[in-house]
Amino acid sequence: MKPVILVASDLRENESCIGLRRQYLMSITRAGGLPIMIPIDAEDCDWAWLFERADGLLITGGADVDPARYGEAKRPSCGEILAERERMDFYFARRAREAKMPVLGICRGCQVMAVDGGGAMWQDIPTDLGIPNERHSQTAPYEVTTHSVDVEPDSLLARVTGCSGKRAMQTNSHHHQCVKSLGPDDRLEAVCSEDGVYEGFSSKTLPFWLGVQWHPEMLSAAHPEAQALFNALVKAAGEFARTKSAR
Repeated sequence: MKPVILVASDLRENESCIGLRRQYLMSITRAGGLPIMIPIDAEDCDWAWLFERADGLLITGGADVDPARYGEAKRPSCGEILAERERMDFYFARRAREAKMPVLGICRGCQVMAVDGGGAMWQDIPTDLGIPNERHSQTAPYEVTTHSVDVEPDSLLARVTGCSGKRAMQTNSHHHQCVKSLGPDDRLEAVCSEDGVYEGFSSKTLPFWLGVQWHPEMLSAAHPEAQALFNALVKAAGEFARTKSAR
């Protein structure tokens, strides 16, 4: 049986359509997993049923995280908040953390994981940090890498991708928020080479809990280090499935 990876769906076109970038699913399939989109409007009992049958979780990109979740008021520079997306993402992030299920978070997904663990966000990078918007919200296509990321040696991210050190990895970037601080159980593993903005972290206690701020799904077809993130998620999900079977 292929490891089953739940994939967070997103809302499009003024919340009237459920959508997901195909590259998320392709990257998981390429890694040998079976991606299943989470129905965003399901009830908690149905989500619970689905969660019990899954082996891993991918939290995808999307709208901004509600500042109320980290104790702040929403400022004008903060973007759109989607209540349905908030409910789904934080439900599954919390369940996965409690079950020690493997999780990969991408862009918004990384931010959800950080906040779920007790961290906080910068609501708008240009406003809060004085960094030009174009540095982290590129105008070039997603398939183009636009800045470099420094990866901590001997970190989970370094082991997964084979990249570590100064300017270790070339990434794309499309976000105006970023993680400000991490909770006590999470560990910073990567920062933007140019300005120190948080780009990746893992858990100090969980086997596979990895968040990245860039969009590896849009690079994975051509960049092995990007596909390696999905390979690692599926591998960890397979190990999690075997552990469940042995109980």
